[in-house]
Amino acid sequence: MIAQGVGIGNWLVLEPWMGGQALDDLEATDEYSMAQELGCTRDYFDRLQRHWDTWITEDDLRRFSNAGINVLRISVGFWAWGSFANEIMSGEPYLVDAQLPRLQGLIELAGRHSIYSVIDLHGLPGSQNGYGSSGRQGEKHFFEQAYFSKGVRTIQAVSNWMDQLPTATRSWIAGVDVANEPIVSVGSQKVDRHHWTHLDQLKQFYRACSRILSESQVNPVKQMMGHDAFIDDLTKNWSCPHPIWANEWSLGIPPSMETDEAQTMQWFQKLYNARARRYNRFAGGAFWAHKAEPDIDGYIYNVEWSLATLLRGGLKLL
Repeated sequence: MIAQGVGIGNWLVLEPWMGGQALDDLEATDEYSMAQELGCTRDYFDRLQRHWDTWITEDDLRRFSNAGINVLRISVGFWAWGSFANEIMSGEPYLVDAQLPRLQGLIELAGRHSIYSVIDLHGLPGSQNGYGSSGRQGEKHFFEQAYFSKGVRTIQAVSNWMDQLPTATRSWIAGVDVANEPIVSVGSQKVDRHHWTHLDQLKQFYRACSRILSESQVNPVKQMMGHDAFIDDLTKNWSCPHPIWANEWSLGIPPSMETDEAQTMQWFQKLYNARARRYNRFAGGAFWAHKAEPDIDGYIYNVEWSLATLLRGGLKLL
């Protein structure tokens, strides 16, 4: 079976470029700075609750299921598991405890529509890439020992949380993506001793995560996912018998290629068909993302990254 997925982004980890009103009238540009700006206030909690209530709904799941989607890749930040591992929250401003009931609810709701879920660690302690999508934009600190250790403890917390879920809920979890888009270089294109040190650390992190997730005695067995395009292993990966899943792709193209024709549904359908056929030769993939909102003029920006918009426009999935 091909895993036809879609990413649920800008939900439990805010990504303002995709839309929503959670950061309206604030100086904050990501979830970390939002937590710093508002502190432990009712306004902070209410903004997130309103956003969570509306950003992904059962109507969305029904539409995706009818279109052929059978996997959600749900972005989550490490702070969601703060109550399972208090030590990972030392010095962190994020709201904890409120995300996990939402995550469990979405997994169960998706299951009722025959859709599996992948838990995607979009944000690791200290940020694994410095992107706003990790929760904290700026420098990445994940590879510093203190944050690295917190990252390993985060995966243990994820595993412990999964163990206490009802068996029926666990059966709809297809896997855990332990690190979204980790960056090992210290500059945009710089490869030096830090690059190789961080690369070794990342492999060490993956080994630790694999051990943690495989040690559980509960069923079904937990499956780990990770970025495996290590330079020295590329040739091996082509012949590797393990399934390859393109867990984040879109219809985005470089600005230099954009034309009026490249914004029509006919063109989007052709591009989708070409890319999806390639990924479906393997285990499939997950389109990024499930939606982007219209701006104040009603124009859907970043339509290339909005599956809901594309489906409304007539896109047919393979």
